[in-house]
Amino acid sequence: MHNNPVRLIDSDGMEAEDIIFIDNDGNEQHRLKTDAVDVIYNVKELEAPSLSLINDVSKAIREDGFEFFEKSVTELGGTDFYFNIANTFEFNSSGWLGDLIDGESLTSYSVKSAFHIAEWTHSKIADGTKEKNALEHLIGTFLIFDRYGPLQSFGVTTANEVRGLYDDYRSGDFENAIKSRGGTAFEWSDLKNNLRGAIKYTKHMFSRPFKKENWKHWK
Repeated sequence: MHNNPVRLIDSDGMEAEDIIFIDNDGNEQHRLKTDAVDVIYNVKELEAPSLSLINDVSKAIREDGFEFFEKSVTELGGTDFYFNIANTFEFNSSGWLGDLIDGESLTSYSVKSAFHIAEWTHSKIADGTKEKNALEHLIGTFLIFDRYGPLQSFGVTTANEVRGLYDDYRSGDFENAIKSRGGTAFEWSDLKNNLRGAIKYTKHMFSRPFKKENWKHWK
């Protein structure tokens, strides 16, 4: 897939600090690496992620968890790449949902983003286990918090859980959801994981040097 990349060497013989590869077609490839996973990508794909890159990154998150996600956000200079990934996933926006997200308010944009993110994480990261379900919520809250701020993040993620509870009510699973019997759209643990995602985002931001551009998306 990556055409036998070759590592660049600085003129003094040392390996470049930012590891870059050149494929057989002369395209620069960069690298995201942890102890568990290794993802190579073309810089041009950050704005228009290919299916191959989406699959590679999603697999890396499944295998290395939140550690890889957070490391990639740091090395890529923010979360825009993940919104670009999420926006390649479509969702059904008919009926009342379509009316809600097709508006011009900030809430409409954050709701639309949240649904795109949910489609990506649910189809590429979730595997039915509690661990991956928690990971979905950590990532989703982290991303919405970064782009829209704490109030929008809290509002959108909580509204999504209320929507799940309403779906359980319509399907006759309301009591099962409230009593945490499993197999329902609403789960108490989801609220906890949303809060954990917000905490992780806060720790992530305050572990970095303060720069105004780090908060560029906040409204």
